[in-house]
Amino acid sequence: MNISLREYQNQAIQSWEKNGQKGIWSMATGTGKTLTALNAISRKVSSNGVVIVIVPGKDLVDQWALVIKHYGFSKNVVKCYSENSRWRRLAAKSLLQNYLKSEDRRVPYLIATATTAISDDFQKIIQLIPDEQILLIGDEVHRLGATSWQSVFSIHANLGRLGLSATPSRQWDEEGTEAIGSMSSSV
Repeated sequence: MNISLREYQNQAIQSWEKNGQKGIWSMATGTGKTLTALNAISRKVSSNGVVIVIVPGKDLVDQWALVIKHYGFSKNVVKCYSENSRWRRLAAKSLLQNYLKSEDRRVPYLIATATTAISDDFQKIIQLIPDEQILLIGDEVHRLGATSWQSVFSIHANLGRLGLSATPSRQWDEEGTEAIGSMSSSV
């Protein structure tokens, strides 16, 4: 993987790393948030870790999976949403990678809609992962601040937390904006 990043993308990564791999990137649409995030986290999870990406809708699950595979970040990608009836089995199977030697591992990427991420099935699966191996990304993080989805912020992700949005504050919703702020701190 040889992706050239722009200076502002490198600065975002450096700021996230200086903040203990926690933070929210407020970057305009089209500025490369996804590729910047993947570059940042690939350094952190190369030998140990599970990436959980939570997005508001199925279209973004498909987009993330395509980008991850296209740029060679991982071949171990599981789309966790209702139209993939096998996601539970595939997610559990992908976590078995943690028991392989580091040179044989393929970093698992579980990409879930927010609705799936708050489901009991998803929560039971990720409870099998040690907190220090979870890196959590919330894409369109401003939408995840909705009351019905805020529990995604309670996922213990000690390897790192990263929120992505062009507009991370929720207008007329202080509680939702406050919940989003947890991406910049430990839970």
